[in-house]
Amino acid sequence: MKSFFSSNTEELFVYITDLIEDSINSILKSKDYVVIAFPGGRSAKKIYENLRNKKIDWSRVHIFLIDERKVSLDSEESNFKILNDELLKNIKIPSENVHPYNYDEETANYTEELFQLGGLDITVLSAGEDGHIASLFPEHPSIFNEEEGFIDVDDSPKLPKERISASASLILESDLCILLFIGEDKRKALKTFLRGRESTEEFPATLVHSISNSYLFTDQK
Repeated sequence: MKSFFSSNTEELFVYITDLIEDSINSILKSKDYVVIAFPGGRSAKKIYENLRNKKIDWSRVHIFLIDERKVSLDSEESNFKILNDELLKNIKIPSENVHPYNYDEETANYTEELFQLGGLDITVLSAGEDGHIASLFPEHPSIFNEEEGFIDVDDSPKLPKERISASASLILESDLCILLFIGEDKRKALKTFLRGRESTEEFPATLVHSISNSYLFTDQK
């Protein structure tokens, strides 16, 4: 794992999106398209803002969400709404390349949609204060779920309770994983992650230690 630190958060997001841009363009040299999954939250918004003006052929990029709340796509709680408002409305990308999760569809269908494209090339994750990633929470059935693809999370410790999430297995299959610990409220979690003593069940972000091509970005020490 390669680690990057900057106390300047704005600068850090430039580094993150530079890596995403470079990785997409590198993959496109050997593949017809790239499949990337983004998280929700504050970090995702900053990533989207910085990606708008990058030199990326979005016609060859397929976008998924690493987790989503079971709400309408225009809900303020929807991760897709952030993606749509901050990135999709500002780039030229074919509608068929955008893969939102509709709350009334079977989760298995979302998995099939992804697997038809060959799985994830790039996964972007933002760790929570408790070490959760996507909607995989510590000591929760979600992190023990051994299914491939996306899974239902019907009793999330965080509201809203009903969600879908990439499973641990799906995250581990990513060709490239970018993990973020951004914000002072993530300092303790970062130290736990770097110490590496906790199991995946205790601290789900430790999954990323098992992905050889992975990057850690943080503004904390």
